[in-house]
Amino acid sequence: MLHILPNAFTSRTLSTSTAWWVLLVGVIAASAGACEKDTPSAPTTTVVDLRITGPNTILIGQTSGYTATATYSDGTSSAVTASWVSATTAVAEISSVGQVTAWTAGTTILSASFNGRTATLGVQVNNPLVGKWLLTASSNPGNPSGIGTRVKTLTATDWEIVQTNPTTGATVFRHGGRYTLRGTDFSETVEFANASTASLIGQTFTSKVTASADRFTQVSTTFNEEWSRIP
Repeated sequence: MLHILPNAFTSRTLSTSTAWWVLLVGVIAASAGACEKDTPSAPTTTVVDLRITGPNTILIGQTSGYTATATYSDGTSSAVTASWVSATTAVAEISSVGQVTAWTAGTTILSASFNGRTATLGVQVNNPLVGKWLLTASSNPGNPSGIGTRVKTLTATDWEIVQTNPTTGATVFRHGGRYTLRGTDFSETVEFANASTASLIGQTFTSKVTASADRFTQVSTTFNEEWSRIP
């Protein structure tokens, strides 16, 4: 009996220790599981609105930047890198970063797409040359110079130049025709003229045009003219 008791005691002691160990592991596992269940997952924000900001009108030959701004489900908003499209590229094109280049008069629809949302904006491209202009400066003024007396009138498609004698008011010359403007590229063809400039009929002249609301310049290999709008 004396030899059996120690062994029996050891066996019971080991069994009890094992039971406690198993119980402890179970408690730890249950606690870990409870922690995992109790930890909330981060909320997922989604795009709920997308808007384009930029001018609704732009002049032929000008460039302008446009921005797409997303509003999220958590109430925040920020500018985003959107995919841009212009519906009528002959009127205006838009780059991948939202830079618009206006080519010809007309309208186009700009579209910006981001994370399943699409925003649109209508843009009107206007011709800055339409109106009546007075020659105010020139590096090749001709004879007579015409500065302060030469008037150029442009419609959407036609042009006419009239120069008068500042002393008598008599017409020195008058000619004109049709023109095109794409970006800064200006091309004018002479279709009619009086006797003094009749030799120009049928000729086409090209130049680069830089225009604002009240002033434009024409630059070519043969002349450099500046015109101011006549109210």
